Amino acid sequence: MSPLRPLLDPPYSHSPCLMQLGIPKCTFFHPMHDNGSYQMDIPELQDAFIRYSKYGWLLLSKMDGSAFFFHPFDRIKIELPSYPCKEQFISMSFSFPPTSTNCFVIAIISNGSKFGIIRRGEVAWTLCEFTERFQPLGNGNPLLYKDRCYWLGLREDGLPAEVGVFDPHEYLTHPYRYKCRWKYLPYFTPPEHLEKSCNSYLLESDGKLFAVFELNDIEPSIQIYSLNLSSIGTRMKWQKVTNIGNKMLYVSSYGSFSELAVAEGMSNKIYVPNVLDNNNIFYSLQTKKYHSCFSDYSSKSISLGRELTGCTWIKPNYIDLDKGFKW
Repeated sequence: MSPLRPLLDPPYSHSPCLMQLGIPKCTFFHPMHDNGSYQMDIPELQDAFIRYSKYGWLLLSKMDGSAFFFHPFDRIKIELPSYPCKEQFISMSFSFPPTSTNCFVIAIISNGSKFGIIRRGEVAWTLCEFTERFQPLGNGNPLLYKDRCYWLGLREDGLPAEVGVFDPHEYLTHPYRYKCRWKYLPYFTPPEHLEKSCNSYLLESDGKLFAVFELNDIEPSIQIYSLNLSSIGTRMKWQKVTNIGNKMLYVSSYGSFSELAVAEGMSNKIYVPNVLDNNNIFYSLQTKKYHSCFSDYSSKSISLGRELTGCTWIKPNYIDLDKGFKW
């Protein structure tokens, strides 16, 4: 089976593309591709669900409890042990590329009552329970940064949205203390008219945590808050962000990250998981409007186009993996 080479060539190799699982073909939408998309049959992903994407890798799972990494550009698959939990792990994340000795995977069940963790070299998952439920807000995934797990969600007591954090390794070193307690970062005033159905994303960039909210029929449609994680232990305070400089944010349900702008006119924008006539849609923090690549589409609300399901942003790259590699 041939690797997915076309998107590895310039200029496509310089920025992420939006990948959507499909039957039988997967579709790739690239911001630098004029009025078109790239399709490829990837049978290895049959019946799988994307759970997370980062470093050019996909983390996927199936209904039978199996989970695996997949690198679509070089067609490399790394199997993980099946998880033993009766409930389905829906929200998953990983810390480093699976080729790293520091890689570990965390998975939280949908109602936020327990999590599983597995580190590279281990043959079985470790299951832990939470002392209280913490449900995700909308479509957000947990974020792993410097061994801590961050999640944007709602507490059992019904308080407004907060960012919960815990260190999963702490519970692996105390196997008899099997319950995990969420800690909460400083409270921030969420955008007005925030609803559970609104799209929300959490990502890290240069040591800062970014919470991105995409609101329905509200102006400005996208609102961003940041928190400097290096100031933990001092007075931490969320700041509203109106300009991200020469960066671009790529947000989706199964992985969000930032990149430096690689072409003129691409900075200070948020690329969302939407397309119009096969062109990516982005939100400009300068104009406070949505635009479509290679067209004159401009709107204060994302009224046109379609939001893709089962999709994620992924950055094309090469992987040179040893044949004897074992996760």
